[in-house]
Amino acid sequence: EHLLHDTWETLRNSVPEVFQQFFHVGFQGEPGVYDGGLSQEFFTIIARELCAPETEIFRNFEESHLIWFPSKAPVMEDVYFLIGTLFGMALYNMKIAALPFPLALYKKMLNIQPTLK
Repeated sequence: EHLLHDTWETLRNSVPEVFQQFFHVGFQGEPGVYDGGLSQEFFTIIARELCAPETEIFRNFEESHLIWFPSKAPVMEDVYFLIGTLFGMALYNMKIAALPFPLALYKKMLNIQPTLK
């Protein structure tokens, strides 16, 4: 019920070395054999919640279904640092954590000049 809040608190209270270990997820009241599926489900749910308009973390564009950074800063000052940490953990654990940013963001990250195409 409080996945984002619990995740932020856990990340804030953890030492950086923890983020370089195998990530194991368990959901309360959801028993099951662990084979990595719950970790993938966690990153999928987190990405969906981060993109929800009510969180006001990203600006949503209905026509393209893409997101971008809002013009107004989110209430939590460290939210983008926490998101970066979280998605770094996804990469380290070979999980998909998809955020629907436009291709231009990825080009900028790769130091490639974005175009209007």
